[in-house]
Amino acid sequence: MSIVDGGRRDALIRFLLERGITRIDSVIVSHADADHCGGISLLLADPRFRVGEVFVNPDQRQTGTWRDFLSVMIDARERGTQFRLALNDIDAADVCCGDSRLEVLAPSQDLAARTAVGTTADGKRLDANTISAVVRVWARESPRLLLTGDIDRIGFDDLVAHRPELNSDVLVFPHHGGLPRGADPESFAEAVVRAVDAQLVVFSNSRGQYGTPRPEIVATVLRRGGDVHIACTQLSQLCAADAPEPEVGAEDWLPMAAVSPSRCAGTLMISLAESFSYRPSRTSHSAFISNHAPTALCMRQPLQGSASG
Repeated sequence: MSIVDGGRRDALIRFLLERGITRIDSVIVSHADADHCGGISLLLADPRFRVGEVFVNPDQRQTGTWRDFLSVMIDARERGTQFRLALNDIDAADVCCGDSRLEVLAPSQDLAARTAVGTTADGKRLDANTISAVVRVWARESPRLLLTGDIDRIGFDDLVAHRPELNSDVLVFPHHGGLPRGADPESFAEAVVRAVDAQLVVFSNSRGQYGTPRPEIVATVLRRGGDVHIACTQLSQLCAADAPEPEVGAEDWLPMAAVSPSRCAGTLMISLAESFSYRPSRTSHSAFISNHAPTALCMRQPLQGSASG
């Protein structure tokens, strides 16, 4: 089993234990922000789990989150975990896991070498989001899922320059659908959606924090994505001012999602079989929206005056 990022708290650990999973072959940490790295630190510190190897780029910012990660890294290494402190499109190009494989598309080796406190060759300032890893999950010969971390416009342009073929069935949208640093959100969303051409676009968001996903980004995805299905992991306050009551047993195949009053699509399960499918289905997710999201962003008409290409 492979993991890409782990959230901020213990949701990953609870998810794994519910399924009896204690052995993880590989972990990729896209970048060392707390909402991507914190759950991995908890995983590595938990003696109930055995982790084979971890891919991560060192964080020159020396944040508290990174210092915590370094501390648990020492203990995990003593229990047999190997750490690969070079995460880029060359040094960690493929991570295999059964019939699937994880393809590291970004950052490029050149961008990673400049670090989150450096600048590009033409003087643009980098940060942790710029060099966030982008990982594509393949199911046999099918590009199934593109995980974009928090990549910003500078990082995305560098990605497209090195890897112009980004198509995938599912796109987890960058930065939770938040504002891309120093870039117009609509043109950024348009570039991402056009490059990936996904059937399902997922926003990994939190209710009531940071206003994600941004309405202008959702509108751009709707306009450019054809018959795309948009799914948020939690119900944005922009879609429903009040969270619905918990629906215990509504989806007994995924109890953590079913009992959360703020979930929308909740935790999505993407099939890695030959045929593309996912749960909750578009039909059941649409039913939830109809019942609980009176001002759903994903059901609105595209914003007037939005940029087009």
